[in-house]
Amino acid sequence: MTIGDFFLLISAIGEFAIAFVIYWEWEGNRLDRFLEDAADKNKERKKIFEAYCGLECGSSKARNQVFKEMLGSMDHSELRGLCDENVRRFSRIGARLPLLPCLRNRVLDWHVVVFLWEILGPYVEERRRTAGPSFAESFLEYALASVKRLLKQRRNKWVIIDPNVARKRNVEVTRERLVQMREELQSSLVGK
Repeated sequence: MTIGDFFLLISAIGEFAIAFVIYWEWEGNRLDRFLEDAADKNKERKKIFEAYCGLECGSSKARNQVFKEMLGSMDHSELRGLCDENVRRFSRIGARLPLLPCLRNRVLDWHVVVFLWEILGPYVEERRRTAGPSFAESFLEYALASVKRLLKQRRNKWVIIDPNVARKRNVEVTRERLVQMREELQSSLVGK
């Protein structure tokens, strides 16, 4: 290798490093904007959590099925709108999941999308049947990736905290339920 080739190699490595840093900054800034956007809507999302935690459920139907039925009534059009808005928002985030693991894991560790799938799964599946399999596909992919990430943790339960502090009807999501969610999401995505 000549000295000219050596400098050319060093120059190429430097250019690659600069491109990597630019990409890192771009992905990081884009991710921060989406997470800020999602966090800004926390007050609206609390309304969804509050309605879900406040449901009176018998043992015959799953809570998320009862929630889906509630969303179908005309009395809850505002809540349905909030749910649709959150599905769209998390679909946008899911469509832009970073490729770099250190940035991607920041998004996947944020388990709100898993809670939203727990709450809205039957509703989203019904919408996918009528709107087509591409509806909320990125939301499902994001939820699946986040479920897989949560299953790597050494925990057996996660809690959807009831925003109504006086009522305190927190809803537990167990490891077994996460495994079921993983299967549901995989099946739904394969069945496109």
